[in-house]
Amino acid sequence: MVPADSAPFPKMLQSKPGVLQARISLFLSVTALASILGGCAPVGPNFRPPDPQPVPQDRPYTPEPMPPQTTGAPGNGGNVQRFVYDQDIPTQWWRLFHSRPLDELIRSALVNSPTLVAAEATLRQAQENYNAQYGTRVFPSVSGQLGVARERSIQFGPTPSIFTLYNASIPVSYTVDAFGGVRRELEGLGAAIDYQKFQLEAAYLALTANLVTTAIQEASLRAQLKATREVVAAQEKSLELTRKQANLGAIARSPVLTLGAQVALTRAQIPPLEKALAQTRHQLAVYAGWLPSQVQLPEFDLESLVLPEVLPVTLPSALVRQRPDIRASEALLHQASAQVGVATANLYPQITLSGSASLNATRFGDLFSSRGFRWSIGAGLLQRIFKGGARQARRRAAE
Repeated sequence: MVPADSAPFPKMLQSKPGVLQARISLFLSVTALASILGGCAPVGPNFRPPDPQPVPQDRPYTPEPMPPQTTGAPGNGGNVQRFVYDQDIPTQWWRLFHSRPLDELIRSALVNSPTLVAAEATLRQAQENYNAQYGTRVFPSVSGQLGVARERSIQFGPTPSIFTLYNASIPVSYTVDAFGGVRRELEGLGAAIDYQKFQLEAAYLALTANLVTTAIQEASLRAQLKATREVVAAQEKSLELTRKQANLGAIARSPVLTLGAQVALTRAQIPPLEKALAQTRHQLAVYAGWLPSQVQLPEFDLESLVLPEVLPVTLPSALVRQRPDIRASEALLHQASAQVGVATANLYPQITLSGSASLNATRFGDLFSSRGFRWSIGAGLLQRIFKGGARQARRRAAE
């Protein structure tokens, strides 16, 4: 029972304590029922990542066991490369080449690449979309309204009543996630975040791989140019000696013509190699996030790159878990699985709890007094009976 002189309670509530208690009990009962329904397991399939295929560890890629090491490479000082099992490829794998200019170039590219900036922005967008949907669907919707209206009321009598009505109200509504549709929707948004995260990792891996590949290609072109120029120099020296022998009458003129043609053919290989080297340098600048005229790139040659001494051998099943493109496809599968749960939950009824508290007065000074206080609580159940098979069709489409 509420005391009659209790100031914080409006008079209309103090006058009917039984009605107040009944409505509070009803509200608590509905809330408890909503909590029980909200705690039920969500409908739809529970996503489970596909199991990798078992592969023998000692021969993951070949029918027979792999050798313990490679044959010594002449460009690597004759050193051999050892295969090591149960060791993952390091994140900064390019540092295995022991090239400081290459490491500095890649670090600069990771900061200046517009592709990575765009991928990071897309990831942040997916995270904020999840936050917005979480705040909208998980928590109750509370809003505040303040209004004023001029009204004309026809009462019993010859003169109508004209007055100004001030209103302030706070409506509250909450849709109970009884069948897990909201949870599945948030699960799908979480999978979308994972997808964008793996896309960012794929862009990171593609950029670093392109930089290293282009740097090695530049080193290869420089070696080809150097070898071609050495061959041209040797052929020109041989041509000069042959020409002197022909001028002295020791040999015929035909060897001079043959060697001259060979020198011309070898010399003609230099401009395409120089063009390819210039294109490779420009491509390297673009990968680094710069225009070719904006930055002084380091020059790479084969002598500055050292082959890794240790080669990690990873099982295909473990390598799959490291590939961001495959993980991104798995995230899309997870998102599609969650959409099946959302479409299934839409087949069932929707339970909505609502309530409001309002103040009404014909004078603004009386708006916040207890005389015009009103409140209401309620619950609703919505079940769509006929929509032409649209919900079942959406579920089949999701499946």
